[in-house]
Amino acid sequence: MTNDTYALTLADIDCVLPAEYDILQPGDPGNENRSALRAVRHEAAAQTHYFYSAKEYFTFVTSIIPRNRLLAEESGTRYIQLSATYDSDPYFHASVTHTVAALSRSSVTLHRLKSDETSVRFALSQVEIAALVDSYQTYREECDTRTPASEFDPFTDIPGEIA
Repeated sequence: MTNDTYALTLADIDCVLPAEYDILQPGDPGNENRSALRAVRHEAAAQTHYFYSAKEYFTFVTSIIPRNRLLAEESGTRYIQLSATYDSDPYFHASVTHTVAALSRSSVTLHRLKSDETSVRFALSQVEIAALVDSYQTYREECDTRTPASEFDPFTDIPGEIA
């Protein structure tokens, strides 16, 4: 057993940078800030990004890489990622929260996993899923057809209130 510690290098981060981004070398005429740790250019958008720390560069690259929501499909259950968020507290430690849905023929189970806590999971029955989908679709239809003049504000439009 070894206790090797592996460090993430700039070259490792460069490997996942999408192809539409070019890494500008310090001597490149397009690199206007030669003191930056890494300079990256997106030609189509005509934007150059400069990074002064590996963490800053890593955060940028992970925010732009394409994400495939399908995580796995095992034993008739499909796992998809609904969201991933990064939280950092200067007085505590960083954590990552993932919300994953496990889809099966009989139910949808939602998992909220936080790197520094016990995961929270709950299952929706077919009836609950149908109610959720129906309610959300109805809500979206009402939002699309509602006009601002017909909206009722429960905080200001109280029936029977004297003006």
